[in-house]
Amino acid sequence: MKPRLQLAMRDWDYLTPLLVGDLHSPDFDLVLKRVDRLPGLALRSLPCDACELSFSQYVRTLDQGGCELVGIPNFVMRGFRQRCIVTRQDSQLDCLRELAGRRVALSGWANSGHTWTRTALLHHGIDLEDIDWVDCTDKAAPVDLLEQGLVDAALLPFMPPGFFSRGSALRPVQRACWQHEQDYLAAVGYVPGIHILGIRRELARLHPWLPQALSDLIDTARSMWRDKRQRYLDTSPWINEEWQRCRSALPAHWDASGVRDNVHMISDFAASLFQQGLTSRALLAAEIFPEHPLS
Repeated sequence: MKPRLQLAMRDWDYLTPLLVGDLHSPDFDLVLKRVDRLPGLALRSLPCDACELSFSQYVRTLDQGGCELVGIPNFVMRGFRQRCIVTRQDSQLDCLRELAGRRVALSGWANSGHTWTRTALLHHGIDLEDIDWVDCTDKAAPVDLLEQGLVDAALLPFMPPGFFSRGSALRPVQRACWQHEQDYLAAVGYVPGIHILGIRRELARLHPWLPQALSDLIDTARSMWRDKRQRYLDTSPWINEEWQRCRSALPAHWDASGVRDNVHMISDFAASLFQQGLTSRALLAAEIFPEHPLS
């Protein structure tokens, strides 16, 4: 009998082939559970066998001594973070270096996305100690403080409702995010990985092949989704140009899974966690994903 795997993930577009039944694994039965909030490491609170997982949370837990989950180096959420530094439309800010001496709000200092955002600030020559950080964890939302004029900018994991509407009161600090992010890509060589997959350790021990099989299935779904989108071009009237721009700007395997194609990015992230005081040392890629040393 094939094993049955319950997987909790956000409803990313590329999961569509799995959700509508166009794609199945010949080796295991997948039950996909879409969630708005990641279960984290407390899988007991959600009946699932595997989940989308914060990369930062996973590495920090390993640094503290161990984890009930086995991390799978499939970076199911990636993205540049420069565009997540937001200010008001009437702000005079238009350069990240101008954030020095300003009040900047965020919620969840240790979050993977915010760690990458601060790494981008360091890349632009900004000393993090020069920013007056307002940690909104368990307090008012950063976007509320920004709209009320209580802070100069905010780090947002996702854009708030209405951000892309005509007349929005908010904008990215950098007015030409794509160009700045392309420069960042040229310097580092990758698109930052924010979330990974995690699977229960006992299940991975029972079926050692299952973590890789799950990763391969997600990769296949992503490839099928991309092929359909490049055929139908329905996401926006200019998506054709966007695909062409991606082809010319991004490395050929920018979203590949596995350690081999991501070792530089994994190492940089581990170094950033240490540099920002979130781990006791910079873990090695082989320590973070010991079950996938050459995958």
